[in-house]
Amino acid sequence: MPLHKEVSFMTDTVRAEFINKRKHPDFLKRSNQARDNRLSGQTLEKFDPGHRQGSISTPQVVKKMAKKKDGILPTAAEVYESTHSVCVGNDEVELMGDKSQKVMGEYMEKLEEYKNKGIEINPDKVYLEVVGGQKKGKVYGLGSASQMYYKSDPTSQSTASSSTPSMISQLSSQVDELKKMAEENHNKVEGSQKIAAESLKCAKEFVENHEIEKATWKKEKLAMQKTLQEMASLVKQVYRPYKPPTPAVTRSRDTTK
Repeated sequence: MPLHKEVSFMTDTVRAEFINKRKHPDFLKRSNQARDNRLSGQTLEKFDPGHRQGSISTPQVVKKMAKKKDGILPTAAEVYESTHSVCVGNDEVELMGDKSQKVMGEYMEKLEEYKNKGIEINPDKVYLEVVGGQKKGKVYGLGSASQMYYKSDPTSQSTASSSTPSMISQLSSQVDELKKMAEENHNKVEGSQKIAAESLKCAKEFVENHEIEKATWKKEKLAMQKTLQEMASLVKQVYRPYKPPTPAVTRSRDTTK
């Protein structure tokens, strides 16, 4: 934040303290060192820009590039070219500055040289050779993504870097965790499939038993109806309605005669 600009999001007391901290010798020392690092290798006549990825870390750039290539890790040179070039249209890129042009030029020459000699070599080894190997566990142009491509050189490790887990270890842990999650999900799916299969089997057995019972019940019903009909017929044949005998009519004699 420029010191000469007035701001409305902090009080005068806080702003004064902020300005005093920026004038402190320790702050000025770090600021000058950072400026020298940014301008390392530059001349007054010409400014040779470095990478163009902004605040995105190189491992994040590698991850995005790998995602576009169906999970295939890009070569170290491809990462360097991506972070040190600008798009000029029609899917064409242009390297920024003399340094990046020199690195990529030497890289392509080395590749062609090995090819002409009939030597098959890993492109990442060629890149490492061109940029001069590792320095304090880092490779020029790759930064914190160096250990994604190259094993750390024990002779060049700093005490600070040796106390932190390497990128490879972190990635390995993530891979192991993903494998574990995949295995757990697989087991869950298998369990669900087993339960579903057992439920389907029970349902089929229930339907089959129901059909069998239904058919048996239907047969029994028909047999019962037939039996009832036969019984009704027999009853009609055996049973005769009772008719009381008709009394005989007798005529009495007429005694009056």
